[in-house]
Amino acid sequence: MKFKTTIKKFMPTTILATLLTTTLTLTFDKCLAETKQSNDWNVLFITSDEHNPKITGYEGNPTIKTPALDQLARQGTYFSKAYCATPVCAPTRQSIITGLYASQHGQYGNPDRFPETRKTWAHFFESKGYYTGLVGKTHHNNPSYHLGYSYWMEDSLLKAKRYKGGKFDSKDKILFDASPDKRFSAKIMNSLDDGHDGDVLKESIKFLTQNKDKKFFLHASFFAPHWPWSSPKEFYYMYDPAKIDMPVLINGDLDDDPLAKKKYKKAKWDQLTPEQQRLFRTRYYASLSWVDYNIGELLKKLEQLGLSKKTLVVYTSDHGDMAGEKGLWLKNLMFDSAARVPCIIRMPGVVPVNRKNEALINHVDLFPTIAGLVGANSGLPKMAGKNYAEVVKGKGSGSKYTFSMDQTNAEGAQILMVRSTRWKYILENKKQVLYDMEKDPNEINNLAQKTEYKSILREHKKALDDFLTSLKEPTDPNSL
Repeated sequence: MKFKTTIKKFMPTTILATLLTTTLTLTFDKCLAETKQSNDWNVLFITSDEHNPKITGYEGNPTIKTPALDQLARQGTYFSKAYCATPVCAPTRQSIITGLYASQHGQYGNPDRFPETRKTWAHFFESKGYYTGLVGKTHHNNPSYHLGYSYWMEDSLLKAKRYKGGKFDSKDKILFDASPDKRFSAKIMNSLDDGHDGDVLKESIKFLTQNKDKKFFLHASFFAPHWPWSSPKEFYYMYDPAKIDMPVLINGDLDDDPLAKKKYKKAKWDQLTPEQQRLFRTRYYASLSWVDYNIGELLKKLEQLGLSKKTLVVYTSDHGDMAGEKGLWLKNLMFDSAARVPCIIRMPGVVPVNRKNEALINHVDLFPTIAGLVGANSGLPKMAGKNYAEVVKGKGSGSKYTFSMDQTNAEGAQILMVRSTRWKYILENKKQVLYDMEKDPNEINNLAQKTEYKSILREHKKALDDFLTSLKEPTDPNSL
């Protein structure tokens, strides 16, 4: 009897201990499994070239057809306040892969050469066990330097060449050749051409197929919708110029923005006819739908290979394109159409779906943020960018300011931009521009000369000065 009592007395504790031990073991195993899972994500980083983020279906454009990007946005989170480091191709691309601004990584403008002493995210992710690959445009002007990627299929190795020429619609040819800006002549535009991006898609799919059993990091770098707005025939004729949505032009819109007005006059865009404006915007749309198709094919291949649920997908562009807004075209400006970029992040089970995130984020933040999302952020080198992985997951508010700069040489930036949640402050050759982005999202009214905004100007000028001071701090190119 006493023995039975002892059993009754101690059995609950024993069972409890056993259950507790089992629970702790299961919890620990689960944690290990989750940790392992978090470190086993593949990365597919997709870039286009010169994509105005306003011209997407998921941001509400009534005309453009971007089904692949719209689906990606529904399956993940898109950022409505993502900005380029520089509204110029080459320097901002190197900002993405280094987390540094142009004055830090050393490629100031398109003609400059990216130094081989500067290491990139490819070196870092290789050190974390990733097999890294690059397919498409880099614009780093250093052919012998493969930027640390193990798999390398840059422009010069792709079969198709950009600007190789293509057949033209006869009506289009007349309008292009009559353009006062000769960059839009038919000889350069050669718009009926699938060339470069068809090969980027083919080689990217080849990479995914051959490396589906590895932990990989692939950068698929498309050229569209960059001028000269090339696309195959079925996309070229997808839109009717007579039905294209055109930005409303306001007389005197550029009068309080000297740099933009100077570019407008110098390029003779004020002499473009309405018919030419419509044609240009239509062909830009066609090229954009072409790159969207290629992105869709990449995402389909991920699904077919069973990789979608374990691959972090990021889509962005190197910068935007004015695409006729304010009568302006191309880039090199701090208006949102040129300096803001699309940014979509999909990570099943980690990143919120069908979510618009209004936190500020910049090209320089993508490297550390991706590393944070895949659990590989230990040992990150010193950089200008910040790890906003928690913000991407919907758990933080992000930075108070983000910055863009256009620095064409080592002497310093000609245009600087500070973006806060509400305001955009621009310093153009010592002249100030201020926009209230909540009340004036089309950036029409420059408030810099109004006395009631002096405190806002001082606040953003100080943020800019602090930013420029931070850029002077040395970075070690060999820190990776």
